[in-house]
Amino acid sequence: KVNNLEQLAMLSKKGTKVRFGSGFFAELYKKYKALNDEIFAQHPDWSRDKKKDLSWQRWSQQ
Repeated sequence: KVNNLEQLAMLSKKGTKVRFGSGFFAELYKKYKALNDEIFAQHPDWSRDKKKDLSWQRWSQQ
């Protein structure tokens, strides 16, 4: 079974136009968000909110 990315790579090499349904993007967003949430959970001083992001302080103190 070929996954979506491999199939996309094959089709793009052939010059075929590829159309995605909204389900593809919803699934991609869920995977990205889960990965991003996992990364942020491992770094407690990181924040998506600029005012709460403390990661820059570590670098400025060195």
